[in-house]
Amino acid sequence: MYSLMIVDDEEIILNGIGDVVRASGLPLRSVQTARSAGEALSLLTANPCDILLTDIRMPDMDGLEMVGRAKALWPDIRVIFLTGYRDFEYATAALRLDSDDFLVKPAPDGKLLEAIERVIVALDKAWMGRFLSSGGGGLRDAGDGNYGIRNREKELRLIFLKIDIHSARISEKEIWEGLQNMLERVLNHDYSRIGFDRYGAGNYVARLSESKEEYQEQGTSALSSDPGTAASSPMGRKDTAAEIRIRRVLEEVQSFFLEQLDIGMSVGISEKTCMEEESAQCTRWEEMCGTEYGKLFMMGEIRGGREEPTAEGNYVVYAVQAYVRENPEKDLSLGALSERFRLNPSYLSRIFSQETGQPLSEYILQIRIALAKRLLEETELRIYEIAERTGFGTPGYFTRVFRGAEGLSPKAYRLNMGR
Repeated sequence: MYSLMIVDDEEIILNGIGDVVRASGLPLRSVQTARSAGEALSLLTANPCDILLTDIRMPDMDGLEMVGRAKALWPDIRVIFLTGYRDFEYATAALRLDSDDFLVKPAPDGKLLEAIERVIVALDKAWMGRFLSSGGGGLRDAGDGNYGIRNREKELRLIFLKIDIHSARISEKEIWEGLQNMLERVLNHDYSRIGFDRYGAGNYVARLSESKEEYQEQGTSALSSDPGTAASSPMGRKDTAAEIRIRRVLEEVQSFFLEQLDIGMSVGISEKTCMEEESAQCTRWEEMCGTEYGKLFMMGEIRGGREEPTAEGNYVVYAVQAYVRENPEKDLSLGALSERFRLNPSYLSRIFSQETGQPLSEYILQIRIALAKRLLEETELRIYEIAERTGFGTPGYFTRVFRGAEGLSPKAYRLNMGR
């Protein structure tokens, strides 16, 4: 989602445009207003915005000069001029500043919103263009049938992707080409060859084969007769590390598409398999995914016509839950958890609520209260010691929160439990 700043010295017009834009449903995370060019530049100096919608004639500084200064600060800012003057010189100057549109007041609401929407689509295309500009090239294997013949006997991982292309503002072709280049860039650390195929509109598969670690270790494993070595063990610790990296990478790709482009994506990652099982894996993936977007599934192997138990859901949510359970005394603020798991705070908060049905803060409180109750029941620890062990910090804060959750103080609870 993007940010918009509206600049106009006429307050009625400024507020009117702001109200129209905020009520439009356009994918804007913030809409700021400024009553002068100077105020706009002050705001822009502190925080950039993606789109600048500005008047030209203003008392302190005209919009043309202000845009020139804004572009010096943030070269990628997109600009729409909105002015009451049909002046050819103004229009020419606006073109020289590489503006996206030039509208004359009073512009109908629909025309104004269409202009903003066109800029938003251009921003989407620019984001995807960054990935299209320099793809992996030599890493890619097109889905032309040859890939399966050459690799039929080899183990590979399959990544199934379901993308909500119907909500996208750019074409499926641009999405798919950008996604392929994105995956090549982030996965070529572990895999020397990546193949792609399209199963239908918005449904794709990436095939990962020839792990670089395995390839480098082929000579070592040929010299070793010990089947327990890490080099010869397909389920050794190195595979586990690679799997964790794949999961994190795909979480980040999901986050990018949702946060930046408002496009939902579900991902399924198979265990090591072979080409003959791809069709069965794809069928299973479609059953698991259904019509939902935004989930990540770890798919079990299929053997003898049946599937092993699967782990289903969002990997990062499981990781956060485990960390909270194991470290209730630590800083579990949204900021600290986001930094630890390298995720956008709003994205982490949203996927946790979607996956578990409860806010992250509520889950943390639940874990801490449960631990506090156990310590009150089973130990002789003092209240301040329990407050520290459960992450509440001070006895006063612990007592207040505990009373709110359980209806009585920690001391009273302990007495009721016969301690």
